[in-house]
Amino acid sequence: MSSSIVLKTSNLTKHYGKIKAVTDMNLSIPEGSVFGILGPNGSGKSTTLGMALGVTTPTSGDFSWFGGEANHQVRKQIGAILERPIFYPAFTAAQNLRITAQIKEVSYDRIEEVLSLVGLNARKDSKFKTYSLGMKQRLAIGAAMIADPKVLILDEPTNGLDPQGIAEIRGIILDIAKSGKTIVLASHLLDEVQKVCNEFCVLRNGRLIHQGPVSETGNTAQAEIEFGAANGKAIELAKELDFVEVLEEQYNGIIRAHLSEGFSAEKLNEIAHSKGLVLDHLVTRRQTLEEKFLEILKNDDSLSK
Repeated sequence: MSSSIVLKTSNLTKHYGKIKAVTDMNLSIPEGSVFGILGPNGSGKSTTLGMALGVTTPTSGDFSWFGGEANHQVRKQIGAILERPIFYPAFTAAQNLRITAQIKEVSYDRIEEVLSLVGLNARKDSKFKTYSLGMKQRLAIGAAMIADPKVLILDEPTNGLDPQGIAEIRGIILDIAKSGKTIVLASHLLDEVQKVCNEFCVLRNGRLIHQGPVSETGNTAQAEIEFGAANGKAIELAKELDFVEVLEEQYNGIIRAHLSEGFSAEKLNEIAHSKGLVLDHLVTRRQTLEEKFLEILKNDDSLSK
């Protein structure tokens, strides 16, 4: 992946009177990444993207695209869906994309390719008003891709979709990512972000509180263990082990050991066996993005500032 920065914000701020929607946002999005923006409702995700796209005027701070100012030519390299897609209901998908191409001042050459990309070739001559919500979202992605942009920005692209619709959008995002384009995805569906993104950040109360690779969420190993009747003795043993960072009692007599990096549940099993303890249950798992997200929020001290 290139180390170039596609979007960089410097103390980007948007306040509406006493409401601090975004404050001192310093965000860097690497070229070629699939970048997830996470945060509770009202955390500033949409406002940040709106400022970066020129839809919302910042109160202070600035931002740059591709290392320079965001002029008209630069914005043509950015495809975006910020709100619910709006098309002419009585026009077909192909007709709506022709209008989009005219607005973006590009030829009709990519219409067929884009319709194929979003899986709508078979319904290209159907009127937009006959489309399901998932099909409308796919057409919106197609419209954002009509100018073959370097960057695609999607704000809650799976909002309101059923599991099949979510899976379809996920597949399209992954296909676009394979072409090397940078994708910025704002979402509250943490499982989906973990499946498609390689970088992520967390916003809270309009502030950036974390940024890093999605892969870091799997660095902490956990072992779910049940020692049966010897459970109490096993807990005391586990507490004595240097590589056990935290120990939590779970349901049905199961305890969860958080293991230091580089140590495994097998090692715990080996030590237990040497002490005459037999495990009734042993499962190794990795921290999910949801757990990492909740941990980040829990450890954030911005609320006290």
